[in-house]
Amino acid sequence: MIVPRSFRVLRHRDFALVQVGNAVSNLGTWMQYVGLGWATRELTDSTLVLGLAFASQFTPFLFVTPIAGVVADRYDRRRVVLAMNLFMAVPPIVIGLMVARGTITVAWLLVLSLILGTANAMAAPASQAVVPALVPAAELPQAVGFQTTAMNLARIAGPSVGGVAIGAWGLDWAFYLNGLSFLAVVVAWAAVRPEGTRATGVAAEPFLSSLRRGAAYARSETVIRRLVMLSGVLALFPYHAALMPVIARDVLDGGVSAYGMLSSATGFGAVVGAFIATEINTDRQRRLTITNGAMAAGLAIVALSFSRNLTLSVCCLAVFGLGFFSFMAPSTTVIMMMTPDGYRGRVLGLFTMVNTGGVPIAAVTGGLLSAWLGPTTTVLIGGTAMASFAIWFAASRSLRLLGAPSPPGEADQPLSGVSPSTS
Repeated sequence: MIVPRSFRVLRHRDFALVQVGNAVSNLGTWMQYVGLGWATRELTDSTLVLGLAFASQFTPFLFVTPIAGVVADRYDRRRVVLAMNLFMAVPPIVIGLMVARGTITVAWLLVLSLILGTANAMAAPASQAVVPALVPAAELPQAVGFQTTAMNLARIAGPSVGGVAIGAWGLDWAFYLNGLSFLAVVVAWAAVRPEGTRATGVAAEPFLSSLRRGAAYARSETVIRRLVMLSGVLALFPYHAALMPVIARDVLDGGVSAYGMLSSATGFGAVVGAFIATEINTDRQRRLTITNGAMAAGLAIVALSFSRNLTLSVCCLAVFGLGFFSFMAPSTTVIMMMTPDGYRGRVLGLFTMVNTGGVPIAAVTGGLLSAWLGPTTTVLIGGTAMASFAIWFAASRSLRLLGAPSPPGEADQPLSGVSPSTS
């Protein structure tokens, strides 16, 4: 039996334990994703408010992740992840209690989601930057691929499990279970104590100077700068994400089950994209996967805007997931492997700020445009913007910049041998 490369990294005990904890936490997150959308929809019919509800979970990434990146480079990354996951257990449980008592309001939903998003943003750079301490350097691409696969398996199962929990026990349980799921990460990290969870080579300098130095490093690296730019475009225009409940109910004439299927569909494609990413070994393959994935993601959303059939819409979202994560997994691998340990937290913080921080902007913009133009036209605009930029990016000379220059005959050597080069 042939075992996918991404699964072979599970032979490393510490990595395996952490991934089990992450899987439980991700499952809870996607259960709450369904609960939050439905709770907001029960409180208001405003698509703008619906967009704000989703935006509240991701807005902190715009402001917090650069700071969190400095924290990840200055302090023990394991302890940062532990502390933040303990804190993240509180807001969803409070939301669940308020839902059960009938005291939840739009304002409280937004505030508590914002608090949860802030803690999540503080944990993100540390939880990514610590991965190289859990596996050998040669297996880092497979570790990143496995994380992406596991995350999207949870994305597939989470909405369905959330729908079952809501149907069986009530809407509040989508939030209770998410709160408890964060404790799985705490237990996992309490059981492992790998070496190298504190960054090496970090200069002793004021906080703001450290932040500026990290930004300057990311800006000076052509490959990293271009990846951040492409990631930003793909994050700013997926207007469909926050409009999913509206698409399910008003465009496809469905209910919560249709909403759950649409929410899960992206994850199906993303798992395939993650498996593809784990089989990539050369810079040339990474360049092609990144640009082709970006184009596929945009074109799939254009197709979604014309769909009035649930099955076709699910297929469009699956292709979007495949394309987006075919771009995201190798991009993350490139950034991790090209960035020195002392800068890794800050660079990943900036990368996360762009690719996750763009989500609230897309949610609010999508909500505003949908209230004016309707959901299908709004989705078409977003998909066209993504596809157009990705096609231009592939047609331009940007493609060759997504791999570090190699001497003749070495263009297809593994990226593990690449050292950073400035432009």
